[in-house]
Amino acid sequence: MNTEYAAQTNDCLPNYIIETDCGQQWQVALKVINQSLTIMQEIRNRGTEEAPILISEIRAEAMEKVLEWCHRHKDDAPFVANRPCIKHHRHSKARPIPLPKWDKTFLGDMNTILLLQVLDATTTLKIPKLMEYTCQIVGKLAMKKTADDIRKLFTDGEEGRDLTQPGPSHSRRM
Repeated sequence: MNTEYAAQTNDCLPNYIIETDCGQQWQVALKVINQSLTIMQEIRNRGTEEAPILISEIRAEAMEKVLEWCHRHKDDAPFVANRPCIKHHRHSKARPIPLPKWDKTFLGDMNTILLLQVLDATTTLKIPKLMEYTCQIVGKLAMKKTADDIRKLFTDGEEGRDLTQPGPSHSRRM
C-alpha cells in the first residue's frame, strides 16, 4: 500500500484507503482527497474511514497521477467554475484558466493514453480544476490536426482501441 499521500501521525486529519479494481491501494489524507467531489460525497455517506473506498474503472497508473496532482494542490483554494468572460468580437467566451508551469509540465509529460486516462479519472472523481487543466492540454494536442490525425492521436496503437470510448466495464462500482 502506498502511504506517500497519508497524513503524518501528528496531523489531526484522518487517512482513507483508496483502492482501484486491480487491488492497488493508497493511504491518503483527507486534505489530499478533498479535491474530489465524488470521494468526499462517499466519505460523507459512510461516516467512517475503516473500509477502503473502491474506485472502479480507473487504472492504477492514472489514479497515481491524480493523487500526485491532488497532493501538489492540497492547499489550493476551492476551484471556481464561473470565471470572468472576455469580449471577443460579438461573442463572449470564457477565459481559459491560466495553466501553471508545474501543471503544464506534469500533464505535458504524460503520453496521450495516460493523459486520456487521467481525464477520464477526473470525470469519474469530479475534480474540476484538474479536469479543466487536462482538457486544455488535450485541446492543444488536437488543435490544427486533421480528423485522421486526431483519430490516430486518440487510438491506442497496440490494441487499436478507441481511447475516447469507455474501456471494459467492471461489475464492482464505488
